Amino acid sequence: MQFLKDGLWKVGLAIILAIPCLVPIKSYGNIEPCGLKPEKIIVKNYSHLEVHYFKGNFYLNKGMVDEAILEYEKLLDMGYSYSEVHNNLGVAYFDKGMVDEAILEYKKALKINPKYMEAYYNLGVAYFDKGMVDEAILEYKKALKINPKYTEVHNNLAVAYFAKGIFDLAWEHIKILEMLGHSPNPQFIELLKKRLLK
Repeated sequence: MQFLKDGLWKVGLAIILAIPCLVPIKSYGNIEPCGLKPEKIIVKNYSHLEVHYFKGNFYLNKGMVDEAILEYEKLLDMGYSYSEVHNNLGVAYFDKGMVDEAILEYKKALKINPKYMEAYYNLGVAYFDKGMVDEAILEYKKALKINPKYTEVHNNLAVAYFAKGIFDLAWEHIKILEMLGHSPNPQFIELLKKRLLK
């Protein structure tokens, strides 16, 4: 398990498996003004608070993380403490490499809305990124209780169990992915099969 402590498993898994799901999921809510410049999002029907939320989502979607953080922090400063704002601020922090701050925001989102599936998923991703695989598995399982067909969670559970060397549980989640119509990474499947045969 030394590779877990060294953090090398993250690099190896990313390169070998090319798993696209180990990234947080944003929650956009009712984001209607797609394709507009942030300055143009101000629409008569939206409140001042909603404008900041839409701008934050716009910036986050465009990879303008610093700008997104500013918009979400403005909302929180104005007392707009909703689970989606905390989740998306967590995603922005995660994208910026501020994983501890992201974890705090995901936890705040879950305190507001304990059934917020994406926040459990994102918290699992953040824990996994820190090498806290057991904690990641726990959060992924919470997300699955809300939606047992959440393919990204099954994918990430397979990867987490693989990282822990629990290959039979990793295989179980691969089979669930296949039953749900999702095609797992063939390289990962081959690597997992080799581990199962040892």
